[in-house]
Amino acid sequence: MDSLSIILSLVLLYGGIRLLYSFATLESQKLLMFALALIFYFLSSLVWVVSFFHVDQSTLFLITAISSWLQVTGVSFALCGLAIENWEDRPPVARFPYALAFAPVLLILSYGFVFQTVFLKELILALYEAGALFIGLMLFILFTVKNANYLYTVIGNALLLLSFAVYWFPGDLVADQPWIWQLIAIIAIPIIVQGYLSATRKVLQERESDF
Repeated sequence: MDSLSIILSLVLLYGGIRLLYSFATLESQKLLMFALALIFYFLSSLVWVVSFFHVDQSTLFLITAISSWLQVTGVSFALCGLAIENWEDRPPVARFPYALAFAPVLLILSYGFVFQTVFLKELILALYEAGALFIGLMLFILFTVKNANYLYTVIGNALLLLSFAVYWFPGDLVADQPWIWQLIAIIAIPIIVQGYLSATRKVLQERESDF
């Protein structure tokens, strides 16, 4: 068992709770989507618990399968949050139907078509996550151009994208040293959460002052 795996789980839980609390006070659905994303990733990260028990191969396969479904659910909610961000940033005349912001939930269903294929399901999950990270980075860079409060969100997102790249980097070095991507992710997540909440509160305050 790797101690960084436990720390990463705790960081994910911390981020999810922070966002849930902010959702309760600010009542912004995008905060709920991001909170659910972190919570589902927290649940998927708990595979290290298996190291405390002796489990057979079939049980281990089942746990791994559940973890991958939790990850797909998490990235789907993250994409919903980004879609809501994009919807809110558009002028009213250019907004798409709000219900379409929740279309990424369909990714959970589509994942079922490739779930039985070991290589393809990992590739699809990687594409989902890479897409969410890249979209988030581009979106918050555009926000930062208009509002510097999003700078820390961009920095955290860039670090998380780096962690993702290190995780998928081909070669034995990274495979044997998982602490590299874990450490980057542990640093990135609090930066994203704190930076995003700070920027969101300021933006909501500015919108209220305009009325």
